[in-house]
Amino acid sequence: PVILRMDLRVKKLLSGNHGGCDHLTFSVEIGFEKRCKLVNKSGCKLLTINVDGLIGGHSGMEIINNRGNANKILGEVLYNALSKMKFNLVNINGGNFNNAIPNASVAQIVITSDIDDMVIVRTLNELIAEEFIKYEDNEPELSITFDFGDNYNSIKALSDDDTREILSALCELPDGLIETFEDKPEVAMTSLNLGILQTKSESIYIEFLVRSNVNEKRVNLNKKVIDIATKCHFEKVIDDSYPAWEYKATELEKKVCELYEKLFNKKPIIEITHAGLECGILLEKMNDTEAIAIGPTIIGAHTVEEKLNIDKVWKCYELVKELIKDE
Repeated sequence: PVILRMDLRVKKLLSGNHGGCDHLTFSVEIGFEKRCKLVNKSGCKLLTINVDGLIGGHSGMEIINNRGNANKILGEVLYNALSKMKFNLVNINGGNFNNAIPNASVAQIVITSDIDDMVIVRTLNELIAEEFIKYEDNEPELSITFDFGDNYNSIKALSDDDTREILSALCELPDGLIETFEDKPEVAMTSLNLGILQTKSESIYIEFLVRSNVNEKRVNLNKKVIDIATKCHFEKVIDDSYPAWEYKATELEKKVCELYEKLFNKKPIIEITHAGLECGILLEKMNDTEAIAIGPTIIGAHTVEEKLNIDKVWKCYELVKELIKDE
């Protein structure tokens, strides 16, 4: 038996002037929640810090480009600021989906009124400048701003310990590209994305999507994330594991490539794609099955600029039609 999985989310297949047969990675969703103690802070000024303007994109397809993660950038700025001045988190939020690189994140903090405004401004400006230098090549539109709000006689905020542990976790947790293939350094092998950062009524929630073409590497990365989160008193609430779809040449791949060349007079390019489909799950249960994945070209997946190449939809349709006819 064979599985032919047609999926419009796949980006690189049949792209440009060539075709392709993508062999895909499966992923793991890991979510953590930290119950927090709320305290009343008096005589405080409220400060809002925004990270915006990042490119974002699909957390598998675009992870190789070292895109900035707004949740990580915000966490690093605040963590480093905490060593220079005392404050408490009120809330922190960024990202909506674990499979999209967050392009914006925002936090509110309260600072005691005895800290001079100029000290705050100077401290944050220095830390923000460091982030601009770090991302000047990959994120030209990065914006990090902060605004002073009203002064409050009393406001609820996270405790000192919770503030420190949350920011420590955001700074210490790995994110982005971890490893590429030794013989294909332009192709991601293992990565993770801190896609969701959310403040609930009395807790902070974070969620990752971990990807790898090799199950052992995925398991090791999962353990590292869990160890760091647990150390910072986050409790694991989601752990949905999927087997990796590890690449191997198949008769089905050979047949589809031959058919593609016959139909379009071009040789397809076989690529390993750092993204996930259901084939890994199916193949784990069906040992005598072969699978490939194909789909039309998508540009800017999981961004507001996402585009589908309509011409490539026709190519995919013709290829699948002929393959089924042949069967």
